[in-house]
Amino acid sequence: MAEKTFFKLIIVVLVVINIATISYLWLSNKPAPGGPGDPGGDAVGFLTHELNLSPAQHDKLVALHDDFQEQTKQAHDHLRALHKPYFVLLRNENIDTPQLNRLVDSMNIYHKQLELLTFEQFKAIRDMCTPAQQQHFDEIVDETMRFIGPLPPRKDD
Repeated sequence: MAEKTFFKLIIVVLVVINIATISYLWLSNKPAPGGPGDPGGDAVGFLTHELNLSPAQHDKLVALHDDFQEQTKQAHDHLRALHKPYFVLLRNENIDTPQLNRLVDSMNIYHKQLELLTFEQFKAIRDMCTPAQQQHFDEIVDETMRFIGPLPPRKDD
């Protein structure tokens, strides 16, 4: 029974890591292939293009994005530091379960922080939009969620 609970915990942690990673990549500050504002490039350029943001809205989005990048970088740095001892535990024949649980609990704090930061970022972006832009933003979020949607049900072999 404990093994089943352990595996469920690991699956939950992996799902949270995947969501946080996808959110981070989607909002990351990588230059667009065709230059700034290219709809196929970075999130700022994509949203500026898709939502037809005004220059003032674009400037606010850039500031929100930069702040988000700094805050998420800190959380990712903490997670990276926690993953080192986490994976070192794999080398032990007898796993120190309390230590493993402490590490996972610590990681979950930063995963939660990343999820809250992402939510706050999306909310701030939506709040700066006009009603028509908000409707289109909601559609973009819905489409993104369908793309990364829930895992399909597991088939028993």
